[in-house]
Amino acid sequence: MTPLHTHIQTVCVYPDRARVTRRGRAALEPGRCQLAIGNLPTTIDPASLRAGARGSIPATLLGVDLRREFFKDTPPGRGKEIRDRIQALEDQDRELADQQDSFGKQIEHLDGLSGETRRYATSLARGKSGLRDQAALLDFITEKRLEAQAEIRSLAVQRREIVRELEKLRKELQQIRNTRPRERYTAVIDLDVPRAGELEIELSYTQRGASWQPVYDIRLIDGRLEIAYLGQVGQSTGEDWQDVSLTLSTASPALSAIVPELDPWYIAPRQRLYARAQPVAPSPAAQQVAATAGAAAPPAEDEPVQAKPAAARIEQAGVSVTYQVGDGIDIPGDNSPRKIPIAVFDLPPEFDYLITPKLAEAAFRRVKAENNSPHVLLPGKVQLFDGPEFIGASELERTAPGQELELYFGTDNRIRVERELVRRETDKKLLGDRRRVRYGYEIRLENHTGERQRLTVCDQIPVPRHEDIRVRLESSQPKPNAQDELNRLEWEFSLEAGAEQRIRFDFSVEFPRDMVVKGLP
Repeated sequence: MTPLHTHIQTVCVYPDRARVTRRGRAALEPGRCQLAIGNLPTTIDPASLRAGARGSIPATLLGVDLRREFFKDTPPGRGKEIRDRIQALEDQDRELADQQDSFGKQIEHLDGLSGETRRYATSLARGKSGLRDQAALLDFITEKRLEAQAEIRSLAVQRREIVRELEKLRKELQQIRNTRPRERYTAVIDLDVPRAGELEIELSYTQRGASWQPVYDIRLIDGRLEIAYLGQVGQSTGEDWQDVSLTLSTASPALSAIVPELDPWYIAPRQRLYARAQPVAPSPAAQQVAATAGAAAPPAEDEPVQAKPAAARIEQAGVSVTYQVGDGIDIPGDNSPRKIPIAVFDLPPEFDYLITPKLAEAAFRRVKAENNSPHVLLPGKVQLFDGPEFIGASELERTAPGQELELYFGTDNRIRVERELVRRETDKKLLGDRRRVRYGYEIRLENHTGERQRLTVCDQIPVPRHEDIRVRLESSQPKPNAQDELNRLEWEFSLEAGAEQRIRFDFSVEFPRDMVVKGLP
């Protein structure tokens, strides 16, 4: 069996998995041979394994198989590099600890010498040494002790940095071991070669642990709505994707391969010791199509050129869409997300304010835009910006061509909003043993934006949940543009700059005299 080195060339990421293609070259002699491609992750779906060969000789591909390979330690790759680095740092730390111990012993010896004061005094009394000699000895002991202490402090700093690095590497190694268990696959390819020559071997497989989802950066810039469409890719497949050609696909291979079928739904009389079983059939998921288009206008001469994100090449295949993102892309295998630019395009926006004063006395700036592109926008997370300022996060629903998307860019305190309960009266006379209570609310709006603004104001009156309770809208100035079955009211109007608008609506609630009604103000 001949080992064959391969490199990941292309990766196609689906919403819940990925298809990986490896390639390598082999110089072969005539006859039957086996090529082994090792160190493959265990996240591979064995049923998806495929092999191919092409080159200067008409070889016959006899088959391909997966075999498990077990390791005593971390499999080769980034994990082994980290483990070797950890071992080197541990050896270095032990060496520094030995040096600290040696300097500590030196300080103990110096302290022992400086403590022999009786011996120095006797030597001085007998004339064997003078004051100058003893002063020089004490200076020597002090100097050496200070040097040893400085070395110990320096070594402590070095060891502290090593400890920090070891903690970081050990956490990274543990993360790799969680995604790269101590077992791997080896793919064995059987070939029959008629004569000596060179072949390019291709191995492809589908594996779990990879996914992508759309995310958006949406900006209001000079009265236009800019949509930056990104694909957020993450993978913990057990191998790093380095310098690969990356494709993102909206297809769902698992759902496409098997059509769900209903099992019989049996019913039977309930028995004392047996519970009734009722199987639930899986429901098929809808596949979604997305694409993007658009380009920015060329910059004026001598103006700074704004960097443009890379645009993906889009291909339609049935109901799914693939985005050819580009080459030379790295996606680490530690499940850290990476955002890949797909496209940037503009949509023409319409601006107004949505006001629901019962819930918040504030005017929410609303932007509506028709998706006039020929593409579908997939559901995903949105980061909203007003020019360079971050506004907040939101969610984008699936928006097909011709549909309208609706986004909110915070509140505008230049639109003043007040809501007040101005009437609450109970009729003194009973209507055939029934009681009637009247309520009135007033909403006051002021426009201080300096421009005419379109406003949509929403409020409500109660909805009865008992046949003996009756609710009626008695009056409204101005009249609402809409009132639905849940008694929600809606007014639409334009408010000139500096102008004020008042909305007054009154309603009554009628119910039996002996009834206590919950939920009234």
